[in-house]
Amino acid sequence: GGHQRDVTAILAYSVQACHEYVPPEEVYGMLKTIAHNFITERCSGEQMAVGINAVRAICARVPSVLSTEEDPSDEGTTGSMKPVKMDME
Repeated sequence: GGHQRDVTAILAYSVQACHEYVPPEEVYGMLKTIAHNFITERCSGEQMAVGINAVRAICARVPSVLSTEEDPSDEGTTGSMKPVKMDME
């Protein structure tokens, strides 16, 4: 319904807002949020596809985010961007 369209639009705006002058550390936080909310086993295949497409588009626009190191003090972090980077090569 309407909520799904809103989420898709917000993800599209997020992708459009990314460019080479946005600090990769800021983009990294957005990627983690998308991954935690759209790319998990509790999501449907369609939700995961939307999340993966958003992450790929953001990484294409700000490739430097793929070399951003995680902050070890960041609670709840599970993994790194290395698998995404490998998938994009």
